[in-house]
Amino acid sequence: MALQYKPVQGMSINEGLERENAENLKWYARLLGANKKIIRKPQLIDFISAHLTGDRLREVWSRLDEIQQAAVAETIYSKNLRFDETRFKAKYGLLPSFGTEHYYYRAHAKHGPTLARLLLHHGMPGELAERLKEFVPQPAPTQINISTSDRDHEGLEHAENEPNEETIIEMEQAAQRDLKVLLRLIKEGKLRVSDKTGFPTGVSMKPEREFLIRHPQPSKDFTLIGYDSLLKSDVYFRKRVFGTNLLATFPAVGGVSTIVIGQAENTDKKTSTPWAVTVLHEHSINCRTLNQTFTLRLKR
Repeated sequence: MALQYKPVQGMSINEGLERENAENLKWYARLLGANKKIIRKPQLIDFISAHLTGDRLREVWSRLDEIQQAAVAETIYSKNLRFDETRFKAKYGLLPSFGTEHYYYRAHAKHGPTLARLLLHHGMPGELAERLKEFVPQPAPTQINISTSDRDHEGLEHAENEPNEETIIEMEQAAQRDLKVLLRLIKEGKLRVSDKTGFPTGVSMKPEREFLIRHPQPSKDFTLIGYDSLLKSDVYFRKRVFGTNLLATFPAVGGVSTIVIGQAENTDKKTSTPWAVTVLHEHSINCRTLNQTFTLRLKR
Protein backbone atom coordinates (compact mmCIF):
# COMPACT_ATOMS: atom_id res chain seq x y z
CA MET A 1 0.00 0.00 0.00
CA ALA A 2 1.36 3.43 -0.92
CA LEU A 3 2.36 5.73 1.93
CA GLN A 4 0.29 8.90 2.21
CA TYR A 5 1.99 12.23 2.78
CA LYS A 6 0.80 14.22 5.78
CA PRO A 7 1.94 17.83 6.32
CA VAL A 8 3.58 18.53 9.66
CA GLN A 9 0.93 21.15 10.46
CA GLY A 10 -1.61 18.35 10.89
CA MET A 11 0.64 15.92 12.78
CA SER A 12 0.36 14.90 16.40
CA ILE A 13 3.49 14.68 18.55
CA ASN A 14 3.43 10.87 18.42
CA GLU A 15 3.17 10.92 14.62
CA GLY A 16 6.20 13.19 14.51
CA LEU A 17 8.21 10.90 16.77
CA GLU A 18 7.30 7.89 14.59
CA ARG A 19 9.52 9.38 11.86
CA GLU A 20 12.64 9.10 14.04
CA ASN A 21 14.83 5.99 14.07
CA ALA A 22 15.00 3.95 17.26
CA GLU A 23 18.60 4.87 18.08
CA ASN A 24 17.84 8.59 18.03
CA LEU A 25 14.77 8.00 20.19
CA LYS A 26 16.91 6.11 22.71
CA TRP A 27 19.31 9.04 22.89
CA TYR A 28 16.50 11.57 23.35
CA ALA A 29 14.94 9.40 26.07
CA ARG A 30 18.28 9.24 27.94
CA LEU A 31 18.57 13.05 27.71
CA LEU A 32 15.14 13.22 29.34
CA GLY A 33 16.10 10.79 32.12
CA ALA A 34 14.69 7.49 30.86
CA ASN A 35 15.75 4.13 32.26
CA LYS A 36 18.12 2.26 29.94
CA LYS A 37 15.74 -0.71 30.03
CA ILE A 38 13.28 1.22 27.84
CA ILE A 39 14.40 0.12 24.39
CA ARG A 40 11.29 -0.61 22.30
CA LYS A 41 10.16 2.14 19.97
CA PRO A 42 6.54 2.39 21.21
CA GLN A 43 7.79 2.74 24.80
CA LEU A 44 10.35 5.35 23.80
CA ILE A 45 7.73 7.38 21.92
CA ASP A 46 5.33 7.30 24.90
CA PHE A 47 8.10 8.38 27.29
CA ILE A 48 9.31 11.27 25.10
CA SER A 49 5.78 12.39 24.25
CA ALA A 50 4.99 12.68 27.98
CA HIS A 51 7.87 15.16 28.31
CA LEU A 52 6.54 17.35 25.51
CA THR A 53 3.51 18.64 27.39
CA GLY A 54 2.79 21.04 30.26
CA ASP A 55 5.57 21.88 32.73
CA ARG A 56 7.78 19.13 31.33
CA LEU A 57 7.78 20.88 27.94
CA ARG A 58 8.76 24.13 29.65
CA GLU A 59 11.65 22.28 31.26
CA VAL A 60 12.80 20.96 27.87
CA TRP A 61 12.59 24.52 26.51
CA SER A 62 14.67 25.87 29.42
CA ARG A 63 17.44 23.37 28.65
CA LEU A 64 17.96 24.86 25.18
CA ASP A 65 20.58 27.56 24.79
CA GLU A 66 19.63 31.04 23.53
CA ILE A 67 20.25 30.36 19.84
CA GLN A 68 18.39 27.02 19.99
CA GLN A 69 15.42 28.76 21.61
CA ALA A 70 15.48 31.36 18.84
CA ALA A 71 15.43 28.57 16.23
CA VAL A 72 12.38 26.98 17.87
CA ALA A 73 10.60 30.32 18.11
CA GLU A 74 11.25 31.16 14.45
CA THR A 75 9.95 27.72 13.43
CA ILE A 76 6.73 27.58 15.43
CA TYR A 77 5.67 30.99 14.09
CA SER A 78 6.52 30.11 10.47
CA LYS A 79 3.87 29.01 7.99
CA ASN A 80 5.34 25.60 7.14
CA LEU A 81 6.67 24.78 10.65
CA ARG A 82 10.07 23.87 9.21
CA PHE A 83 13.40 25.32 10.29
CA ASP A 84 14.81 27.55 7.53
CA GLU A 85 18.60 27.43 7.93
CA THR A 86 19.34 30.09 5.30
CA ARG A 87 16.86 32.62 6.63
CA PHE A 88 17.89 31.96 10.24
CA LYS A 89 21.62 32.39 9.57
CA ALA A 90 20.96 35.61 7.65
CA LYS A 91 19.10 37.01 10.66
CA TYR A 92 21.17 35.66 13.58
CA GLY A 93 24.59 35.08 11.99
CA LEU A 94 24.93 31.45 13.13
CA LEU A 95 23.04 28.16 13.36
CA PRO A 96 21.90 26.21 16.43
CA SER A 97 23.64 23.02 17.50
CA PHE A 98 21.71 19.93 16.47
CA GLY A 99 24.39 17.42 17.38
CA THR A 100 24.71 14.28 15.26
CA GLU A 101 22.64 11.25 14.30
CA HIS A 102 23.04 8.36 16.75
CA TYR A 103 23.20 5.01 15.00
CA TYR A 104 23.48 1.55 16.52
CA TYR A 105 27.12 1.03 15.52
CA ARG A 106 28.18 3.88 17.83
CA ALA A 107 25.52 3.54 20.49
CA HIS A 108 28.10 4.14 23.22
CA ALA A 109 29.32 7.43 21.74
CA LYS A 110 29.46 10.41 24.10
CA HIS A 111 27.84 12.79 21.63
CA GLY A 112 24.54 12.48 19.81
CA PRO A 113 21.58 14.61 18.73
CA THR A 114 20.54 17.54 20.93
CA LEU A 115 17.08 18.35 22.25
CA ALA A 116 16.89 21.07 19.60
CA ARG A 117 17.14 18.31 16.99
CA LEU A 118 14.31 16.46 18.70
CA LEU A 119 12.05 19.49 18.29
CA LEU A 120 13.10 20.58 14.79
CA HIS A 121 14.63 17.64 12.90
CA HIS A 122 11.76 16.63 10.60
CA GLY A 123 9.65 19.76 10.93
CA MET A 124 7.56 20.80 13.92
CA PRO A 125 4.34 18.75 14.44
CA GLY A 126 1.37 21.10 14.61
CA GLU A 127 0.32 19.82 18.04
CA LEU A 128 3.76 20.55 19.50
CA ALA A 129 3.91 24.00 17.89
CA GLU A 130 0.60 24.98 19.50
CA ARG A 131 1.81 23.81 22.91
CA LEU A 132 5.03 25.82 22.59
CA LYS A 133 3.16 28.96 21.52
CA GLU A 134 1.51 28.98 24.96
CA PHE A 135 4.74 30.28 26.51
CA VAL A 136 7.28 30.95 23.71
CA PRO A 137 7.06 34.59 22.56
CA GLN A 138 6.94 35.47 18.87
CA PRO A 139 10.39 36.54 17.60
CA ALA A 140 11.00 40.10 16.50
CA PRO A 141 10.64 40.64 12.74
CA THR A 142 13.74 41.01 10.60
CA GLN A 143 14.76 44.65 10.30
CA ILE A 144 17.24 46.72 8.34
CA ASN A 145 19.18 48.81 10.83
CA ILE A 146 20.03 52.25 9.48
CA SER A 147 22.95 54.10 11.04
CA THR A 148 22.40 57.81 11.59
CA SER A 149 25.40 58.39 13.85
CA ASP A 150 27.68 61.34 13.23
CA ARG A 151 30.64 58.97 13.39
CA ASP A 152 29.50 57.06 10.31
CA HIS A 153 28.89 60.24 8.34
CA GLU A 154 32.28 61.57 9.40
CA GLY A 155 33.68 58.34 8.04
CA LEU A 156 32.03 59.03 4.68
CA GLU A 157 33.50 62.53 4.52
CA HIS A 158 36.91 61.19 5.46
CA ALA A 159 36.67 58.51 2.77
CA GLU A 160 36.08 61.16 0.10
CA ASN A 161 39.36 62.82 1.01
CA GLU A 162 41.25 59.59 1.55
CA PRO A 163 40.35 57.19 -1.32
CA ASN A 164 42.67 54.49 0.01
CA GLU A 165 40.76 54.27 3.30
CA GLU A 166 37.81 51.95 3.84
CA THR A 167 34.54 53.50 2.63
CA ILE A 168 31.20 53.21 4.43
CA ILE A 169 28.45 52.59 1.89
CA GLU A 170 24.91 53.31 3.11
CA MET A 171 23.24 50.31 1.48
CA GLU A 172 20.29 50.40 3.90
CA GLN A 173 18.96 53.60 2.39
CA ALA A 174 19.45 52.25 -1.13
CA ALA A 175 17.53 49.10 -0.21
CA GLN A 176 14.63 51.18 1.12
CA ARG A 177 14.54 53.24 -2.08
CA ASP A 178 14.48 50.06 -4.17
CA LEU A 179 11.58 48.75 -2.09
CA LYS A 180 9.61 51.95 -2.64
CA VAL A 181 10.14 51.64 -6.40
CA LEU A 182 8.82 48.06 -6.42
CA LEU A 183 5.76 49.02 -4.36
CA ARG A 184 5.07 51.94 -6.69
CA LEU A 185 5.28 49.72 -9.79
CA ILE A 186 2.89 47.20 -8.21
CA LYS A 187 0.44 49.96 -7.23
CA GLU A 188 0.49 51.41 -10.76
CA GLY A 189 -0.15 47.99 -12.27
CA LYS A 190 3.18 47.94 -14.09
CA LEU A 191 4.38 44.95 -12.09
CA ARG A 192 2.17 42.02 -11.09
CA VAL A 193 3.16 39.64 -8.31
CA SER A 194 1.87 36.09 -7.98
CA ASP A 195 -0.16 35.42 -4.82
CA LYS A 196 1.29 31.90 -4.62
CA THR A 197 5.02 32.48 -5.26
CA GLY A 198 5.50 36.13 -4.34
CA PHE A 199 7.51 36.59 -7.56
CA PRO A 200 6.63 38.87 -10.49
CA THR A 201 4.45 37.13 -13.08
CA GLY A 202 5.80 36.27 -16.51
CA VAL A 203 3.40 38.74 -18.12
CA SER A 204 4.88 41.57 -16.05
CA MET A 205 8.45 40.90 -17.05
CA LYS A 206 10.18 41.60 -20.35
CA PRO A 207 12.34 38.55 -21.05
CA GLU A 208 14.22 40.24 -23.89
CA ARG A 209 15.41 43.24 -21.84
CA GLU A 210 18.02 43.93 -19.17
CA PHE A 211 18.34 47.12 -17.15
CA LEU A 212 21.31 49.13 -15.91
CA ILE A 213 21.45 51.55 -12.96
CA ARG A 214 24.14 53.57 -11.16
CA HIS A 215 26.72 53.19 -13.91
CA PRO A 216 29.10 55.99 -15.04
CA GLN A 217 29.90 54.61 -18.51
CA PRO A 218 26.90 52.90 -20.16
CA SER A 219 27.87 51.38 -23.50
CA LYS A 220 26.25 52.65 -26.69
CA ASP A 221 23.83 49.71 -26.91
CA PHE A 222 22.00 50.98 -23.81
CA THR A 223 19.07 53.40 -24.17
CA LEU A 224 18.24 55.90 -21.45
CA ILE A 225 14.73 55.46 -20.02
CA GLY A 226 15.01 58.40 -17.66
CA TYR A 227 15.99 59.43 -14.17
CA ASP A 228 14.34 57.69 -11.21
CA SER A 229 14.08 59.97 -8.18
CA LEU A 230 13.69 57.08 -5.75
CA LEU A 231 16.65 55.11 -7.09
CA LYS A 232 18.52 58.42 -7.51
CA SER A 233 19.94 57.07 -10.75
CA ASP A 234 19.49 57.13 -14.50
CA VAL A 235 17.93 53.88 -15.73
CA TYR A 236 19.04 52.31 -19.03
CA PHE A 237 17.89 49.24 -20.96
CA ARG A 238 19.06 47.13 -23.86
CA LYS A 239 18.32 43.80 -25.54
CA ARG A 240 19.34 40.99 -23.22
CA VAL A 241 22.99 39.90 -23.56
CA PHE A 242 23.69 37.90 -20.40
CA GLY A 243 21.98 34.79 -19.09
CA THR A 244 19.25 35.34 -16.52
CA ASN A 245 20.90 32.91 -14.07
CA LEU A 246 23.97 35.06 -13.41
CA LEU A 247 24.86 36.31 -9.95
CA ALA A 248 28.38 37.69 -10.22
CA THR A 249 30.62 40.77 -10.44
CA PHE A 250 32.85 41.39 -13.45
CA PRO A 251 33.64 44.18 -16.01
CA ALA A 252 30.34 43.62 -17.81
CA VAL A 253 29.67 47.14 -19.13
CA GLY A 254 32.21 49.67 -20.35
CA GLY A 255 35.08 47.85 -18.67
CA VAL A 256 33.68 48.81 -15.24
CA SER A 257 33.19 46.23 -12.50
CA THR A 258 29.43 45.61 -12.52
CA ILE A 259 27.15 43.38 -10.46
CA VAL A 260 25.09 41.24 -12.87
CA ILE A 261 22.07 39.63 -11.22
CA GLY A 262 19.12 37.60 -12.45
CA GLN A 263 15.89 37.09 -10.59
CA ALA A 264 16.25 34.89 -7.53
CA GLU A 265 14.34 31.91 -8.94
CA ASN A 266 16.56 31.88 -12.05
CA THR A 267 19.80 31.65 -10.04
CA ASP A 268 21.15 28.79 -7.96
CA LYS A 269 19.89 30.61 -4.84
CA LYS A 270 16.24 30.05 -5.87
CA THR A 271 14.68 32.06 -3.02
CA SER A 272 14.88 35.72 -2.04
CA THR A 273 16.81 35.50 1.24
CA PRO A 274 20.04 33.77 0.05
CA TRP A 275 19.79 35.79 -3.17
CA ALA A 276 19.71 39.08 -1.24
CA VAL A 277 22.58 37.99 1.03
CA THR A 278 24.69 37.15 -2.05
CA VAL A 279 23.89 40.49 -3.70
CA LEU A 280 24.94 42.38 -0.56
CA HIS A 281 28.11 40.29 -0.48
CA GLU A 282 28.88 41.26 -4.08
CA HIS A 283 28.25 44.90 -3.16
CA SER A 284 30.68 44.70 -0.25
CA ILE A 285 33.40 43.23 -2.48
CA ASN A 286 32.83 45.85 -5.15
CA CYS A 287 32.84 48.70 -2.64
CA ARG A 288 36.29 47.76 -1.42
CA THR A 289 37.78 48.64 -4.78
CA LEU A 290 35.34 51.25 -6.12
CA ASN A 291 33.84 54.41 -4.72
CA GLN A 292 30.50 53.52 -6.32
CA THR A 293 28.61 50.30 -7.08
CA PHE A 294 26.92 49.69 -10.42
CA THR A 295 24.22 47.13 -11.00
CA LEU A 296 22.98 45.47 -14.16
CA ARG A 297 19.59 43.90 -13.53
CA LEU A 298 18.53 41.04 -15.74
CA LYS A 299 14.88 40.34 -16.41
CA ARG A 300 13.62 36.86 -17.12
